[in-house]
Amino acid sequence: MRAESLFVTLTIQQQLHMKHLQGAADGPVVFMLHGAVENSRIFYSESGKGLGWFLARAGFDVYMADLAGRGLSSPPIDGSSLHSQSDSICHEIPALLEAIAQRRPAAPVFWLAHSWGGVLLAAVLARQPHYLAQLKGLVFFGSKRTVHGLNPEKLLKVYFFWNRAAFALTRWYGYLPAAALGVGSDSESLLSHRQCVDWVQQDDWRDSADGFDYQAALRDLPLPPTLHIMGASDCSLGHPDDVRRFQQELNSPAEFWLLSRRAGNLHDYDHINMLTHPDAVKDHFPRLLQWLQRHIALRPLS
Repeated sequence: MRAESLFVTLTIQQQLHMKHLQGAADGPVVFMLHGAVENSRIFYSESGKGLGWFLARAGFDVYMADLAGRGLSSPPIDGSSLHSQSDSICHEIPALLEAIAQRRPAAPVFWLAHSWGGVLLAAVLARQPHYLAQLKGLVFFGSKRTVHGLNPEKLLKVYFFWNRAAFALTRWYGYLPAAALGVGSDSESLLSHRQCVDWVQQDDWRDSADGFDYQAALRDLPLPPTLHIMGASDCSLGHPDDVRRFQQELNSPAEFWLLSRRAGNLHDYDHINMLTHPDAVKDHFPRLLQWLQRHIALRPLS
C-alpha cells in the first residue's frame, strides 16, 4: 500500500493537498471530495480507517482532496481569504483532476463526494463536460443542493444556523471558523459560505460570479450511473427528499440507498457516521465496493 501527500500549486501563494492511497498501480481511480466545513479526513484517518483505506485495500487508486484552505492545503482560511465556491468549481477541482490525469491518463475514474462536495462536482461537469469521457460513475453521500420542508433539526441546523447565524459569524470573523466553534471539521471562507447559502435557498441554480446556469447545462448531459447514499438518521443535511430533488436536477440514471436497520443495515446512520462509523467497513462499504466493481465494466470509456 502506497500512501503519500500530493501538493498541487494553484497560485504562488496557494497549494492544494490530496491524500493518495494506491492499492494497485493500475487500479481504477477514485477521486473523493469533501463537503462544506470539512476536509478530506472525512474519508480517512492516519491510523488506516475510513472509506479511502477500504477502497485502496480493494485495489483502487484513491485520491482525497482538500479544497483551498482546508486540511493540508495552504494557506489556511482566515479573514483575508477571498476564494469562493466559483473558484473551487472553475479552478481548484479542475487543477486536482489534471494532476491525477497526468499520473493516470487512461484509467477509468469514479467521483465520490460527501454532502456539498457532490454539488460542486456536478457543477464541474456542467461547466466542463469533457470529464464525462472517462467517468464511470458518481457516488454521493448525503448530497443535496436545496433544502425544502421543515422539521426541528432542519430548522436548527439549516434555517437558523447555516442560513442566518453563520452570516453574523462570518461578518464578525471575516470567515466561518467552524472547527473552532465546534460546528464542523474545518473553516469556510466568507464568499464560499454566502454562495452556498444562495444555492440552498434558491430553486434556480446559477453562479453568482458569472450567471452560469447549471440546471440548463446539466439537463441534457449524458451523466454516468449515479449512486445516492443517505442515512436514516440524517433529518436535515442530507434528507432523502432533498437528495432526490438533487437527483432530479442531475437527470441521471440513479440508485438510492437509505442506510437503516429497516433496510438491513446495522445502524440508522447519520450525515457523518455513514462514512466514519467503525461498522461501515462490514456493513455498507462492501456493498459500495460491489457497485463500483460492477460499473467498471458496464460503461465503456469514450
